[in-house]
Amino acid sequence: MADREREDHFTPRINAARAAQYVSTRTHVRLVCKLDRFIETDRARVEAADGGEMFVVSKGKTFGSTFIEIVGPLVDANTIKAEMVLSLGDELDMKLVNDVIELSHDPRFKSVFTSE
Repeated sequence: MADREREDHFTPRINAARAAQYVSTRTHVRLVCKLDRFIETDRARVEAADGGEMFVVSKGKTFGSTFIEIVGPLVDANTIKAEMVLSLGDELDMKLVNDVIELSHDPRFKSVFTSE
């Protein structure tokens, strides 16, 4: 597989603080979060790994647990459109998750988190 193809399949993990840098890219991202509550049938408020508040537009997707990973594009800096939802259970060390997210954005560790 060519380097460009591998790069196209990379899905960055984000927290609330890093969301803004991906809004205009149309890139799918991964958001590990804790379900707070549903605001509407297809819209939920969640807490990102860094403690920031975000919203998920779910369009019929179900959340099978308290902690979930949402994969999809960002609608704006505070909202992600769920194209895939992964259940992560009812207990998760969010500090550890946030540490991994921050390391994945550190240039020193790029090769650990991408296929370069």
